[in-house]
Amino acid sequence: MKRPIEPATGLFRNGGRWWVRVRDPISRTTKKRSTGTTETSVANAIVTMLTELRQDRTHGWPWLTRIVAGEVPLLDVYNARVRGALHTLAVPSSAPTSNASPTDLREWVDRWISDALPHRVSRKSRRALSERQRGDYARQVRVLVPAGSPLHCSALSEDYVTATLARLDAKPQTARNYVNAWRLFVRWARRKGAPIPTDPFEYCTDWLPGASRPRSTVWSHTQRLAVLAELRGPAKAAAALMLGSGMELAAILRLRGRDVSRDRSRTVFADGTKTDSRSRHVTVDAWAWPIVEAHARSIVGTAHVFPWSETTKGVALRESFYRAQVRAGLCELPATSEHGYLLWNAVNPHTLHDCRHTYAVCRGLGLDGEPAQDNVFLASQLGHADETMVTRIYKRLAPARRQQLLAEAATLRQASRSA
Repeated sequence: MKRPIEPATGLFRNGGRWWVRVRDPISRTTKKRSTGTTETSVANAIVTMLTELRQDRTHGWPWLTRIVAGEVPLLDVYNARVRGALHTLAVPSSAPTSNASPTDLREWVDRWISDALPHRVSRKSRRALSERQRGDYARQVRVLVPAGSPLHCSALSEDYVTATLARLDAKPQTARNYVNAWRLFVRWARRKGAPIPTDPFEYCTDWLPGASRPRSTVWSHTQRLAVLAELRGPAKAAAALMLGSGMELAAILRLRGRDVSRDRSRTVFADGTKTDSRSRHVTVDAWAWPIVEAHARSIVGTAHVFPWSETTKGVALRESFYRAQVRAGLCELPATSEHGYLLWNAVNPHTLHDCRHTYAVCRGLGLDGEPAQDNVFLASQLGHADETMVTRIYKRLAPARRQQLLAEAATLRQASRSA
């Protein structure tokens, strides 16, 4: 009696037909695809064909990409290959039209911006990209592929990418953001059949800048109070609100009288627009609330609580904030311009945005005498959808600085008990 044909490794039954897992070597994604047949011998032959396609980087890999993308059935590829007529299979409708140049990367960039970006979803939030995020991606990719002159697909090499990155002269985190956008575009283009010979990012770990170092400009509670003691009027109230709640500058500049609670809840409505999570109510720490409440007490309705314009992004507040640091002995006067003006924009220590980092660390460790809070609370206060950003960014602190802050907090608690 003749033994039945054994199925090849990787084949499995589904609905009476043989299925197989197909891997796209360009995007490195794997999908389950039907062989389109119930015959074991044909399914085995298709598995052999997939192995041969994986070994052919030039001609085989594009077909694996189309199979994984669901643009062409496995059985059609097999039949066309057996007949020696693989080239006769219909080109996917998403390929460039006859009026476009399939070797010009500018055409692929245009397609990526119009076809792929509107449907892209953030891996962290699982939400569609905002208009601002799509604009950032498009701007970053057009740095790699300028719109001014043609750029052949074969020119997109590792040397070209690293040279473009060097011309940016950007900080490490900014450079990583650009490379991330470039990789997304190149993976999509190769998956769609762009004739880019090799992946220019295959060895990017060798030349990609490392992640930025943890922030060390996080103030202790004593330093917060020292700076606030050197401020007056609206500047003092704005700094107290930022240091005591983690509220961002943009929301502070939009704050209106009706947004400040008039009861004992110590809450303020932050009208943030960067993400959906930025519009929220924040709770102001007990030590900072009297400063904020005293300034906002006489401001009601739709009147702005603070006098600075969103257009200038609080330049006057920034200067007042830096001058207070100088008077408190926390930083030195900056250099002067050729006309004798102090260059406050060149000051490197504690910036207004670092107030949010200070709040996250102090509130998370309970450094100001109030109970320590978890990352979920801090994420809500800072206006983030989850605690990922709090853990990765806002609570990154050098170990030595962390020990200093904890030691100072212990000293303050001991002093309050003695009193």
